[in-house]
Amino acid sequence: MQFICTIIHDPEFIILDEPFSGLDPVNTNLLKDIILDLKKAGKVIIFSTHLMDFAEKMCDHIAIIHQGKMLKQGSLTELKQEYSQRNISLVYEGDISFLEGNPIIEKIEDFGRFTGISVHTPDDVQILLKLLVENQIVVKRFDANDISLHEIFINLTGNDELPKDKIEQVSTESETGSTSHA
Repeated sequence: MQFICTIIHDPEFIILDEPFSGLDPVNTNLLKDIILDLKKAGKVIIFSTHLMDFAEKMCDHIAIIHQGKMLKQGSLTELKQEYSQRNISLVYEGDISFLEGNPIIEKIEDFGRFTGISVHTPDDVQILLKLLVENQIVVKRFDANDISLHEIFINLTGNDELPKDKIEQVSTESETGSTSHA
């Protein structure tokens, strides 16, 4: 009902707060399709969400906000380029516990369906692949220099001692992704 009231007057700008919250998968897809149709029609859509996968799939521009402060903003492509160096998205079968404590590994983060691995230098990406093969890990996907928006968000917000020069004051306290037409 709130969504219908928002779009009934055919506004140029549409602001949605957590539009997918509480929806079942069928209605989530329906709402997603309507939002994308509005975007194709030239509407500017701004929505706040904690669901980074939706923001990553639907938004052209992203603003990451934490505790009322804007940490980063830009196109999804720009953000991914800035944070993706030395990152690998890995889908595999086997036990990769041998990587823990390895000097080339900066961080390993398990996301269930895939694992995000950060290495210390760009050259370590190839060394990591070699280690996986040598240890009989079945590599199903190895995306070097790839990072999810979720990982970027965690990298930016995971430390309470954020550098002051990277924070801009904003008036809202939610994480925001926005779609806009080109």
